[in-house]
Amino acid sequence: MTGGNWYPNGSQRIHVVRAACKVSAAPAREDIGPMTPLPHRMKAVTFLTAFAVLLFASGAASVPEAKSAGEYSTYVGCGGPANPEPSHVCQRGERPSAYFESVLGDTVYEVCVLYPTGRELCAPEQVAFANTLYENRITTSILGVHFVVWKVGGVAVGEWSFRLVKPVRAPTIRRPEAERATRSLLREISTWRYRALGFYDCFGGKVNRTEWSCRVAWIKGRRCFRGRVRVFGYVKNRKRFVGSHIRYKRVC
Repeated sequence: MTGGNWYPNGSQRIHVVRAACKVSAAPAREDIGPMTPLPHRMKAVTFLTAFAVLLFASGAASVPEAKSAGEYSTYVGCGGPANPEPSHVCQRGERPSAYFESVLGDTVYEVCVLYPTGRELCAPEQVAFANTLYENRITTSILGVHFVVWKVGGVAVGEWSFRLVKPVRAPTIRRPEAERATRSLLREISTWRYRALGFYDCFGGKVNRTEWSCRVAWIKGRRCFRGRVRVFGYVKNRKRFVGSHIRYKRVC
């Protein structure tokens, strides 16, 4: 609902503006954002959400009774609207959001978050049209387990927990790791395996914390080759890996 104030447990003051709740006493480390319908999941909607909110606020429409939890889809995702997939682990710097979808009919719902500090924040009741996925962004920088509850008519219809963790950093690449990766990569090149002479040198090849560059050269018969191997650390699906890539050319 637009306008007005809300006081959680009689403690800090919350300003409610356009269905958002924000802590006015300090920079928002804990916040539940306004609902956002995701266009790629929406069906045709005749009325604007804001207009529907005004209807409910004025009493022109009645709040439906709470339905069974099976009639709603509720979960938390970390990837934002572009990737609203369920997850129980979010990294700091990602975008944790509470998602809600009513399967059978239009409804009014409320979402609350219990933070690791023991503090609970709830967004105001919000209108949700049927078969439309809504997002409430959860702003937090506090590491630990967060509990999210969705309510319809004051009755909990969905619960979810997620853990906010430190971002997974790419592994640090040092000279020994760079040399091992270089040897492993060179073994895949037939002209290196059957070389008459060859060397690799990673000394002084540090590019940054996660990347190293090694010089390579070898002779096979009357052909000679020269190039560089790039060894780098990276993260994929929150797991750490070491990768390598070679660029070389025949020089004689």
